[in-house]
Amino acid sequence: MQTTIGRRLAAIRNSRGLTQDELAAAVGKTRGSIGHLEAGRVADVGVLVLCRIADALGCGLRDLLAPVGAPIPPLRPERRRRRGATASKSQEPAKAAILFRQ
Repeated sequence: MQTTIGRRLAAIRNSRGLTQDELAAAVGKTRGSIGHLEAGRVADVGVLVLCRIADALGCGLRDLLAPVGAPIPPLRPERRRRRGATASKSQEPAKAAILFRQ
C-alpha cells in the first residue's frame, strides 16, 4: 500500500467531521497550509506540527503515518492539560525524540 501523509490526514479529518478551517484553527496553521499538506504539496513537515495535528484529530502520530487504506483509528480520549498550560520549549525536542524511538 502507498503511504501518503496528506491522503491519510484528509481521511482521518473527514472521519472526524472536521473542516480544513477547523483543523487549521486547532493547530495554529492556516487552512491553506492544511490544504497544501493534504494535497502533497509540502515537502518538509516538522514532527511537532504532525504531533499537533495528530492531537487535534484525537489520534497518534503512527495513525497519520499508516498506509493509505489502513483502518481509521477510533477517537483517542483527550489528554487532560491544565487550562492555559503549554509544553515548555525544553520538553518539545524530548517529545519528538520519544516518537522516533518506537
